[in-house]
Amino acid sequence: KNINIKKMQVVLNILNAVSSHLDAIRIPANEQLDIISKQEGYALTLTQILLSEQVTVPMRQFAGVLLNRYVSTHWLRSHCPKFEEPETSINEKNEIKNLLPNGLKVEYSKIRKAVAIVISTIAQWDWPESWPGLIEFFCSTLSPTSFVHLSESHIRGVLQTLDLFTRGDSLTDDQAKILLPLILPALIPLFTIQNDPSNMNSSQSILIDYIKVKSASILSGCLK
Repeated sequence: KNINIKKMQVVLNILNAVSSHLDAIRIPANEQLDIISKQEGYALTLTQILLSEQVTVPMRQFAGVLLNRYVSTHWLRSHCPKFEEPETSINEKNEIKNLLPNGLKVEYSKIRKAVAIVISTIAQWDWPESWPGLIEFFCSTLSPTSFVHLSESHIRGVLQTLDLFTRGDSLTDDQAKILLPLILPALIPLFTIQNDPSNMNSSQSILIDYIKVKSASILSGCLK
């Protein structure tokens, strides 16, 4: 579906007003936000704002916070502990899930983190049944053949998402049993990457350390 620029602008105007320090602007804007948050397409519009390079980074972050809040309360009636009506439609869910992985490539770390948080929140309920191929996609991006072609941002984004998904209590035992055989072949080669400061610049060396730390954390989360 094409991006609805008009709807994006309406939501952006409300978000800007919600951020105002003036009660006369902020309070009515919060009331408007409450109304539109119950309308079809609201979550998709937040996703598009979060991923839009035409929107300021602080506003994209704000959209990410609101999107994760929405997902936590409206995504799945049968599983969300704090569920509130309405439940997100299947079509809107699919559009959001198709868009979100693109946000793991962006340069700004705060945007990548916001996207990673939303993906991991959705994945705890949707993977593997309602989001098939998600982990396989992540594993393919970390394979030796594609790894060398990825940007540092993309590598960090994928590893951060997997780390969030496997951390805490969000990963069920049944999910862990499916995840481990998929993720292990992708993680093991990452531990063997050589960190040779004499042949690397500092950013490359830092990235390798990050990869190994995140890989260890993901593996630990799968085994806990």
